[in-house]
Amino acid sequence: MENFKKLFFFSVVAGLSTGLAVSFYVLLSKGFAYAFYLGNPLETVPKLPFWYVTFITTSSIFITLMSIGALVGYGFGFNVEPFYFAAIGPLYLLEL
Repeated sequence: MENFKKLFFFSVVAGLSTGLAVSFYVLLSKGFAYAFYLGNPLETVPKLPFWYVTFITTSSIFITLMSIGALVGYGFGFNVEPFYFAAIGPLYLLEL
């Protein structure tokens, strides 16, 4: 019975911490969207210049790919600079 109490307790802790992390991520991403697109994106994107919307979107994709590349580099145990893997990590994924 003691094991079930521990299991229940840690299940509740894991659920609460996961819920808080997801809620924080949602609020953070909404905040970034409002900051980068100067208000509600559904209303402001048609009014913004094309180059600005393209720059924000493209730079977000590049930052994401660089983050994945750094994680892939460390995941395979390569001990090199993280910026090196940020640059070549996505290329490494394409060669797999």
